[in-house]
Amino acid sequence: MSKLRAALIGTGNIARSHVRGLKAHADRTDLVAVLDVDLARATAFAAEHGIAGVYTDTAKFLTEARPDLVHICTPPNFHADLAI
Repeated sequence: MSKLRAALIGTGNIARSHVRGLKAHADRTDLVAVLDVDLARATAFAAEHGIAGVYTDTAKFLTEARPDLVHICTPPNFHADLAI
């Protein structure tokens, strides 16, 4: 069985918990990308956690990273719009 390609939207504090959870299941998931409105923050987060893909554009993120699952790690009021 191939691994699921996982990605994060948002690289704030809660995203670190999601990374720990994904790494605990590294036998089944590869964390391939992050998306954030702040490129510097996303780049630093990705470097800290060994994540190759860094994006600020949602369409490019979905097209290039091709995630199978996405963790939305933004403030709750943004979740619905991002999921849709």
